[in-house]
Amino acid sequence: MANSDLVALEKQIDKLCSSCVDEIGKEIKRCADAIEKQVRALAKEVQAIRISDSMNEKELNEVPGRVDQILKKNNARLKEGLARVIFQVSVDVEEKSIWVDKHGVGGELAIV
Repeated sequence: MANSDLVALEKQIDKLCSSCVDEIGKEIKRCADAIEKQVRALAKEVQAIRISDSMNEKELNEVPGRVDQILKKNNARLKEGLARVIFQVSVDVEEKSIWVDKHGVGGELAIV
């Protein structure tokens, strides 16, 4: 009889654990979606930045590398491997505008 009590206990615990993990999975998905939304907003905001007419071609060509450095510095503040902002820009020297070529989320949250 004790064996059936143990099985019943395990079944209850399994059901509770399963429900908990399902809820955690939903929260992680919501978190990943919110992060992706933030990165999309960042892309729009960066692309909307007006470049000063006084910037020369050499300075404009430095912008993508500077953006990479800025991202590296800021991504370092996130838990390594969990999430990182992926962002690639280019500059139209003639139009003096920034184009976001690529954006997204990398790391473990990217596969959620």
